[in-house]
Amino acid sequence: MSVANSVNSAEDVYRRSTRRKTLIIMAVVAAVAVLAVTSLRLGALPLGVREIASAVIFKALPFLDTGSLTLFEKVAVIDIRLPRIIMAIVCGIGFAVAGAAMQGILRNPLASPMTLGLTQAAGFGAALAIILHFGLIGGRYLITANSFFFCLVCLLFIYGVTRIRGVAPETIILSGIALGFLFSAMLSFVQYLASPEDVRAVVFWMMGGIYIASWPILAFITPVILISTVVLLWYSWALNTMSAGEEVARSLGVNTRRVTIVTLMLSALITAVIISFTGIIGFVCLVSPHLARMVVGGDHRFLFPASAAMGGLLLLGADTISRTLIFPAEIPVGITTALIGVPFFLYLIIRRGRLQWQ
Repeated sequence: MSVANSVNSAEDVYRRSTRRKTLIIMAVVAAVAVLAVTSLRLGALPLGVREIASAVIFKALPFLDTGSLTLFEKVAVIDIRLPRIIMAIVCGIGFAVAGAAMQGILRNPLASPMTLGLTQAAGFGAALAIILHFGLIGGRYLITANSFFFCLVCLLFIYGVTRIRGVAPETIILSGIALGFLFSAMLSFVQYLASPEDVRAVVFWMMGGIYIASWPILAFITPVILISTVVLLWYSWALNTMSAGEEVARSLGVNTRRVTIVTLMLSALITAVIISFTGIIGFVCLVSPHLARMVVGGDHRFLFPASAAMGGLLLLGADTISRTLIFPAEIPVGITTALIGVPFFLYLIIRRGRLQWQ
């Protein structure tokens, strides 16, 4: 009887823990929704909730247009603010999920796209497009295509190293760090040869921003991020077992090599797709998973959704501050995320002594 009681007690504890984590995730999602509505109201044209609701309904169901909004109000909400807000949320989700996946698979609390050299590779690709006008394609997406291509080149180099030396976390991290220094050096060399105007353009791109947001861009990046996130969620149990060590995971039937490669590929793909449009936006992928881990623990079944919600909240908040703090001027969102992320990250380290892990 005592064994049965112990089992029931453990089940009750698990159910309460699951319910608590679910409620926390729902609370963060609700905070994202509230912030999104608030952000929609802020700008050169102040709008009320009624105008915002009418514009959103018109976008979703054009045949219900009542004609209560002016053309300027429709453009302000539908073509400018709404895609930017949605893109900030989607990019925040992508950065946070990629960061959580990298930290989990590499078992390193400091793992991020910068660890693998992806951001440095993207910066080098953008510099080639801006300064030398060199790229795979021309036109308005020259910079985007170049930064995306060099992210993939960096990823393929890392994959090649893992094929030769194995997929040990230290091998992947050291390869990424080495490639990061290589692309940083090439970026500095290209800037050294450039004119001051081109150097300013490169620096501005690398500061990051959501100002490029549009419905066509959202239609491209959103499916990539959502599908990749769903696949990573599918690997949650495997990532949980690998946190106890690869030997333990293998004994439970996990193909650790496949899980590692797929997780890194998807995380890198998410990062490459985002930064090819937004430029380099730091700290979201590093801070969001730690915030989520503080409130829901290290179980990736809850960590991924919580990190996604935290990332959306953090990047949307940073972008709202960036575009309204010194209006009509705008601060690059990469600066804002760093100004918010660095003090908070140091606070976590000082208060806890070490980053909460697993």
